[in-house]
Amino acid sequence: MNANSTDYLAAKAKGVKVIMYHGWADPTVQPEFTVQLNDKIAEANGGIDNTKDFFRLFMVPGMAHCAFGPGAMSFGGVAQQVPLTRDATHDVQTALEQWVEKGVAPDHLIASKFTDDSPTTRTVKATHLLCTYPQVAKYKGAGDTHDAANFQCDAP
Repeated sequence: MNANSTDYLAAKAKGVKVIMYHGWADPTVQPEFTVQLNDKIAEANGGIDNTKDFFRLFMVPGMAHCAFGPGAMSFGGVAQQVPLTRDATHDVQTALEQWVEKGVAPDHLIASKFTDDSPTTRTVKATHLLCTYPQVAKYKGAGDTHDAANFQCDAP
């Protein structure tokens, strides 16, 4: 919200990788501020194609401030339930490790919505495909709409 600089070229030169996420249902920090920050970072660092080499934004439908809310919001982030699978698709921390250590950048994540918000709950109610901004998850036209496998990342 209050970035002093959006020039990340020095960080990029050091090999820094950033995965940022924000809930579209965040009542504390307006989600559009993060979208605007993403656009400013891209502009200050040579455009979206250069920026995606070190910076990725994932906007999360139905997620409140960092966690909770009506959407599928559990993918290993701060204050979230532990993902069912600790791999680079279901766990943002593992995705970041893979990007830093092996050069494999995440182009999507899969978030889970459990039957309740208890930290011990392991029963999944739904999964949702999270795409790198500005892409969005689009239904393929067949299958359960509560299953991320039936969606693909595409232009809005």
